[in-house]
Order: sequence, then C-alpha cells, then structure tokens
Amino acid sequence: MHKDDGAKTHKKGGESGGGEMKYAERPESAVIAKEAGPKKLAEFIEAASARARAEGIPLSPDGRVDMSAYRSLYGNEVDEDFQETREGQADAEEVHQKRIMTDGEKLEMLTYATLQKGLGPDFIVARSAPDDDKKRGVDTIAFDKTTGNLVCAFDEVSDMAGVEYLRKQGLVRNRNIDKGGATLKYAFELQETDGVKTIVPGRAANIPIFYIALERSWIDKGIREFNPAPDKQSDPEKKLFKYMIGTIELQIQALEFGAEESLKPELLKRLQDFKKVVESLKNKQTGP
Repeated sequence: MHKDDGAKTHKKGGESGGGEMKYAERPESAVIAKEAGPKKLAEFIEAASARARAEGIPLSPDGRVDMSAYRSLYGNEVDEDFQETREGQADAEEVHQKRIMTDGEKLEMLTYATLQKGLGPDFIVARSAPDDDKKRGVDTIAFDKTTGNLVCAFDEVSDMAGVEYLRKQGLVRNRNIDKGGATLKYAFELQETDGVKTIVPGRAANIPIFYIALERSWIDKGIREFNPAPDKQSDPEKKLFKYMIGTIELQIQALEFGAEESLKPELLKRLQDFKKVVESLKNKQTGP
C-alpha cells in the first residue's frame, strides 16, 4: 500500500518545487543521440516532449512523466520515490548507456513515438514515470486530452513467441481481469475551472493494459525507418502503427468475449472508449 491515497492538491502540470531531484536531469537523451540509429527517434521524442511541456504537461525530454511536477500532490514522497528508483545506480550515466542498448528500451522509445504520431494531437502519449515503471509494470500510457480519459496503458515485450511472450500475455490478461487493470501514481487528470480545461498531475486506476510485442528485427527496422517529422509517417511507420492498433483490437475483443462480466465498471468504460478510438483509426486507414 502506498501513501498516495491522501487529498489531492493540484498545480498546473510542469510546476515543481525548487531544489528537488528532477528526472529530466537524466542523461539518457544525450546518450541516445550518440547512436546513429536511434538519433532520429530521440529527436522526435525530445521535440514531442517539448511541445507537451509548452502545454503544461509534465514530460521529461525522454518522453517520461516528470515526477518532480507532482510535489503539490505527494510532497516529500516524490523524493522517496526518486531514491527508490535510483537505488543501486551509483553511476546514472553508465546505467543509461547500457540500458539504451537493450531491445526493451528501444521498443519503449519506438512504441512511444509511433503511438504519439499515429494517435494524433488529441492524445498525450507518455512513457511512464520511473516509479510506475518499476513498481507497477507500465511502460507507456495514452491520455485523451478531449475527454480527460486515461484510456490505456502498455507493457512492451521484445519477443513474439516463446516463454517470455506467453508469460507476458498471461500476466497482462490476468491484470485486467483479476486486478482491475493498471494503477498509476504519476498520471494525468483533466481539471475544468470556469470553463477552462487544464491537464494536471493526478493518479489513475482501473486502466486497461495491453501488451505490444515486436521481434528484434522489427524494432531495428522501425527505428531505422522512422521519420522524425511530427506530421509525416514513412510507409514502415504506417504499417507498424497499423500492426499495433490491430494487436490492441484483438486484445479488446478477447476481453469483451471472454471476460466482460468480470471486468470492473471503470476499466470496462475505458476499454469501450478506447475501442471507439481504435475503430475510428481503422476507418481512417481504410477510407478514401
């Protein structure tokens, strides 16, 4: 049990107290840029994060939710969470130099960039805060800026067969059915004051979670063929986004067919809302 069940006091996203540890200080984006392959991807992520911050949405340059913006909600707990996620990491730069070479890290980056561009400006796609990544097993989230609905979360796996893939498939399904979906301590909410809507730090629960699986060769090709322009998609990007939407749709159908009566009402509502988004995207893909 976390101490995050207390009262909510919000500030506009991006505000933070002075002197606290900031996730944005991580050298990850600089490390990425040294590699020729992921450089275009890193440039897109940094630019997309900067656009989000201009709207008051607390994202670090690497696309992760910036925990330092949640001090108004959690106070000193933020520092405790920072410390827990950094335990055993004596040399942060060395850690992230190693991490960026992994298939899992590349897949998280590619998923974030592909979904952000594919879902369009009405959605915030973010890589989860380090605390939610480590403790709650969520890699990526999608937030509907129009409705304020945190429609879904993703857990990525760099295998499309074998023991790890089957394990992930079962874990994700069980989380939706038995545990009511994903829970996030560092999420977003839509707050309306005098007719003005603002995205603010908040928590979220009962979020449908889906897995996205890609083979290593697909990850490498997706990164290699990625177009960093925010309003243009290469043909491989379009195919990758279509694949991601297709695999999400199949998981939605499986939950509806096999477990709809077992799902918590809030999770079911989020699931149905995102199903409408998926159907709308498919209609655009097949339209004239």
